[in-house]
Amino acid sequence: VAENHAINPIGIYAITNFAAERIVLTYHNLHHIKSVCLRITNTFGPRHQMAHDEYGVFNWFIRKAMDNEVIPIFGDGRILRDYLYIDDLVDSLIAIALSDKAYGDVYNVGSGIPLSFIDLAEKIIKIAGSGKVDHTEFTTERKALEPGDYYADITRIKNVLGWQPVISLDDGIRKTIQFYKKYKEHYWK
Repeated sequence: VAENHAINPIGIYAITNFAAERIVLTYHNLHHIKSVCLRITNTFGPRHQMAHDEYGVFNWFIRKAMDNEVIPIFGDGRILRDYLYIDDLVDSLIAIALSDKAYGDVYNVGSGIPLSFIDLAEKIIKIAGSGKVDHTEFTTERKALEPGDYYADITRIKNVLGWQPVISLDDGIRKTIQFYKKYKEHYWK
């Protein structure tokens, strides 16, 4: 999805994000307040909460795999998402902060690589060496809020700022698992 793709937010969270983006850009245009809006895809990596899937499933999937538990996949698991390792996100923020070219625009920040939930879960299980997948039906609430496939077109940020992610998904998963093995007692609460 490119930055200029039509937006039709589903749910209050998505609507308020879009409204905030419009407000920020309006202040930039009317009051010359230097501003940039970022549409950040699903991030993962060390220090992310691991207790539940409320704020992103990636690290929760890692926890389930590390505990050799079932990773529940809704529907057939073929919905696509874009995942970005936290170090790459930080590097993008630095690139944006250091460039006057970024002001007044919207940038997608992600890997630009689509991956289904089922493929993500299987990749995590393979790298962790434990865990299993089980398909489950969507709850009515989850189905109503599910936006479908979403992965970022990062062409604009590459062209304008020269930024692109450098950590592969596999390397990011390995680094994340290594971190949580070392600091498990702080996150498994």
